Amino acid sequence: MIKSMTSIELFAYALTVNDHDALHQRTVIRMFGLDAQSRTHVVHVTNFCPYLYLMLDPSRKWLTPRGTPTGEALALEAYIERTCSAFAPVKMSFVMKPKLYGADVVPGSKPPTRVSWPFLFVAFRSASDRTKFTWHFRGKSLYVPGLPRLWYNVAEEHLNSAQQMTGLGNVKTIGWTRFVVRERDAYVWDAVSWKSIVSLERNVYPSPTIASFDIEVYSSVTGTMCTADRAGDDVFQISLVVQRPDGSIDPILLTISHEDGLCVPEPIQWNGSSIPIRVVACDDEIMLMQMFSRELVDSGANVVIGYNVYGFDWPYIITRARRVGALPTIDTMAVLCPEENCNVRETEWSSAARPDQKIMYIDAPGRVNVDLFSVVKSTYNFGSYKLADV
Repeated sequence: MIKSMTSIELFAYALTVNDHDALHQRTVIRMFGLDAQSRTHVVHVTNFCPYLYLMLDPSRKWLTPRGTPTGEALALEAYIERTCSAFAPVKMSFVMKPKLYGADVVPGSKPPTRVSWPFLFVAFRSASDRTKFTWHFRGKSLYVPGLPRLWYNVAEEHLNSAQQMTGLGNVKTIGWTRFVVRERDAYVWDAVSWKSIVSLERNVYPSPTIASFDIEVYSSVTGTMCTADRAGDDVFQISLVVQRPDGSIDPILLTISHEDGLCVPEPIQWNGSSIPIRVVACDDEIMLMQMFSRELVDSGANVVIGYNVYGFDWPYIITRARRVGALPTIDTMAVLCPEENCNVRETEWSSAARPDQKIMYIDAPGRVNVDLFSVVKSTYNFGSYKLADV
């Protein structure tokens, strides 16, 4: 039975891109969003091809007055198809458009009009094919048989597919969108063409599910700060509080303990109600981190927050998991894709205002990580940014 088509409206909050998908040999884009009832959906976006532009010599004719390619243009296309057969473009077209950078303005134009330059738009099946093409055309000139020497520049080759898709089409990185798909019983939508996704204007926003966590660690050397590289400096407890779209919370305490010796913490007060804390007893550190991952997946959290989690909590968990080879068993945190192993993101940068910055976290598709320490420090000027002082 063929299911009917239905229109879906989502508030898109995250786009993930796999530009080097080994299985499909093409770019894979997923859009995560919330519907009006704050239910999470994942959309598998198809048919988008990473692209680049070749900026061509403006003194030569590339288009006829009717807008069709000239003989020189057709010769260039044939040369590219012949020399790039292993990573052949799926589409090529000649366009006139302003340069991405620079302020070339037509002299005397009012209002100012930017100068249009000739470009060859070149699209590929995957970003890896685009990279091979860029390497092949790494020079600034080439010889096409029967034509004078051709000078060119490669443009927009470094943008990832999400940036290109939002720039080329009517798709926003964050905001309400609409698309049409066949009806399904799940919240995973396959084969949605990127051209069918339309941005909408809405003044209401769904409420995400938010998970806040904090880890407790043990120092095996008295009087010293704990370090993740030291064998005995275990993570022995992780607190996790999940806030639902309706405002209710689910407090969870994961701890290394045996059931018979478990201490049950006092309930917490929330909106005038006494909320019991659910305790998860774990046998060891590995089980503790695995259960944390499972609880995070089961919570369905769209946003994961904490204080200084980029600088301490996430790096500590990742380093401890790597020490014992358990990282592949705890990094399966993707939304609606619980078997998928996620990437560990490590970024370092420095500026005059914030020297020697380094962050590390598990980049779970569909879960937005927020470090409240960074938010507070960039917003408020305090003498101390310790959590107790803040």
